[in-house]
Amino acid sequence: MTRPFAWSYSALTNFEQCPRKHNITRIEKTVTEPETEALTWGNRVHKALENRLKGGAPLTGSLRQFEPYAKAVLAQDGEVIAEQRLALSRDRDPVAFFSRTTPVWVRAVVDFVVDNGEDVFVGDWKTGKYKPDNDQLRLFAAVIFHHYPKAKRVKTGFFWLKGDGKPTTEIFLREDVAHIWQDFLPRAERMEKMIADKDFPARPSGLCRGWCPVGPNNCEHWESKK
Repeated sequence: MTRPFAWSYSALTNFEQCPRKHNITRIEKTVTEPETEALTWGNRVHKALENRLKGGAPLTGSLRQFEPYAKAVLAQDGEVIAEQRLALSRDRDPVAFFSRTTPVWVRAVVDFVVDNGEDVFVGDWKTGKYKPDNDQLRLFAAVIFHHYPKAKRVKTGFFWLKGDGKPTTEIFLREDVAHIWQDFLPRAERMEKMIADKDFPARPSGLCRGWCPVGPNNCEHWESKK
């Protein structure tokens, strides 16, 4: 049985980067992407900050450096929700993240939400290099507006935990939602059609030089590292 089409920002951008790689690693899953040291560290940081915001678990060892970030979030006015998982149906109605009754169309996981009624603050911890991504913030805002009907403004932000990068923030109003979906809908529909048609062309990039996990047996563009 074919699973209902569902996407997230990471899935969409991964697919757009290279449909062949996406199919092999995320749909067929015949190749597993190796977990890098940076990813392992990032997951550790995210989990520690989640526990700090949820239950006050202290940040220990090298993670103590992130305490000012946690305190700043907890000092905000409103209810703080850590690691919130949000999903919408195709009609863009809120549904459970793994709904068994209504097919999920899009999912988003935000590291923390501060709900203050008409104002909602959405934050995402970033442990990699400084790389602002307005598109991801826009999708966060759109999904939040559907889940928080009282919200009139959504402030979104990336918190760069590596180096001295200043937070990347942007404020969205409820009237921005329609424009956000106008940009994302064609991209999601294109991805859905290509998956339905089993159309997974390879898109060569710098990753082909030994960095892509698919290997030479799955892609003619793969090269070994030199």
